[in-house]
Amino acid sequence: MATRPLRTGTTLTELMVVLSIIGLMAAIGLGTVKDQIPRFRMVRAAKQLASDISALRNTAIEQNRETRLLLVAADSSWESPGASNIGEWWMQVGDLPLGSSQWDTFPADAQEDGVDDSFALGQVVITEDGDDEVPGVSLKPWDPLAGPGAGNASAIVFSPRGWLSNPPGDFNARGYIGSRS
Repeated sequence: MATRPLRTGTTLTELMVVLSIIGLMAAIGLGTVKDQIPRFRMVRAAKQLASDISALRNTAIEQNRETRLLLVAADSSWESPGASNIGEWWMQVGDLPLGSSQWDTFPADAQEDGVDDSFALGQVVITEDGDDEVPGVSLKPWDPLAGPGAGNASAIVFSPRGWLSNPPGDFNARGYIGSRS
């Protein structure tokens, strides 16, 4: 009597069961991740702002000049879900070690030819259709900042030593910029 060879492989039924399990797991995962996307975007924008502040501090030390982060635009309706995202800040280098009156937006090129003709790196616009758009994320309006010297309202200023030059009244007891609600 001849023996039949053993068959190896998977059946169509086994394949359908595996694909069904994978589809179910993907659907569960998509629902979980979809709920977290706004949080991921907010964290990304916060990390960019923190990175820009750190870069300004380092630039102040390296170039022995004041630097500032100028807060330009905030979203007055930031609490309304579905409203457009608004936010903008500029990274700038002063013309002097202390008491700067002229500010050059990154990259610092004004000392080369006397004209601030490139804003490529220094204007961060998270607003809709901006170069650094972050959908669903806005800057909350802040309390007015006095800033050191003239022309530094709404600015966080670093000295050439990398120290914060703003007066203590610009920040609350925990070191945060106050915010208008």
